[in-house]
Order: sequence, then structure tokens, then C-alpha cells
Amino acid sequence: MDEVSIIIPVYNEEKILEKNIRILIKYLKKLRLKFEIIIADNGSTDNTSSIAKKISRIYSNVKYVRIDKRGPGEAFKNAIKKAKYQKIIQLDVDLTIDYKSFIRRSVDLLDSYDMVIGSKLVKQRRQLYRRILSLSFIILSKILFNLPYSDYSIGAKSYRKDFLLKNIEIIDRWTFYPFKLAYFAKRVKEISIYCFDKRKSKFNLFHEVFYKFYNLIKFRIEANKK
Repeated sequence: MDEVSIIIPVYNEEKILEKNIRILIKYLKKLRLKFEIIIADNGSTDNTSSIAKKISRIYSNVKYVRIDKRGPGEAFKNAIKKAKYQKIIQLDVDLTIDYKSFIRRSVDLLDSYDMVIGSKLVKQRRQLYRRILSLSFIILSKILFNLPYSDYSIGAKSYRKDFLLKNIEIIDRWTFYPFKLAYFAKRVKEISIYCFDKRKSKFNLFHEVFYKFYNLIKFRIEANKK
């Protein structure tokens, strides 16, 4: 029987957390696999913590881990260490992708690959300016690194735990780490997934753009020195 750990990074998600975790549990119970859900809180200041703790008391296969300061990457790193299973799937709590298909395909693909990238570029209904910024980043990343992949967001990614533990130090505090993991992974599979925005991003757009483009250039310089 397959076994999988689902990691859900959260920040101030009191409005949707309980409902969407229950939706996810209901679906996972239909699959023939053992599973756990790890809610990875990075410094929420609303009622996310109390809601997550309540859910973890109700469901024995739901865990809640927390860091006190913002940092989705640091929360993800913390959750990896708590994960029981070899196959790890990272999803956004708003479930804006076709999570059912992505989970099923990831579970199978992780038998052969270290990392599975869910690409939201091909099938998406997103705001134009976000699509332009994403495309610009992808084009620049291909120019600088010649990587063939089309999505480096933190959501809709899956990994083998042994690969993550081997590369745990390159997981940064914020959101650049999927790019580095894709760069170092030997066996990567990219699959297209349907995505649609249900709400505004919780990340500051200008901060995120500067952060990712800055780190892309910085990483290219570092890689050249090795």
C-alpha cells in the first residue's frame, strides 16, 4: 500500500483551513493508501493555530507544526522532518489546482522520480499581470540555467523525502527553494495541471518579484563559482 505525507503551508487561513482540510481528508480516504496531512504554520496571527490544533485532535492522521515567524520555506523544512512517509506532496491550502489528479499522479511518479513539478503555466485562469511576471521569470531561468521546467511556485510540488533530507540546507526561508531543488534533482517529472485563482495572493507582489529575480541572479553567480 502506498504511503504519502501531504504538507500544507499556511499563514492566516482561518476562513478556509478547516473546510479545505476536511475536503482533502474526504478525498484521501477514497484512495487506497496510508496518508497523513501536516499543517505547517509560518507565524499566523489569526485563529489558524487554534483551528489547526482542533483538527489535529479530531483526526489522528493530521499533524500541526508551527514556526513563530513568517517563512513558508522554513515551515516546509520543519514539516519534512516530521513527515512519516517517503512520498511528500506539497499543496496550497486554497486547493486552487486539480489536487485530485495531482495527488494520484504524484503517488505513482514518486516511485521513479525525486521531484514532480505541477506546472500551472499551460492550463490556468489567472490574472494577466501574474501570468506575465511568471513567464518572465521562467524565460530568464531558462536563459541562465537551461532548465526545461515551467513552474517554480511552492504549491503543487511533490518529492521523495530522502531527496529533500539530502538537500535540506538549500531550502531557504521563503519561496525560492523549488527552483534550487529542481536544479539539483537528478530525476524530475513535470506535469501540467489546471489552476484558477480564487483569491488574491497573500504574498506582497513587489517583494516577491524582487526576491525571486534577485535570488535567480545570485544563484547563477554562486553556481558559476563551483
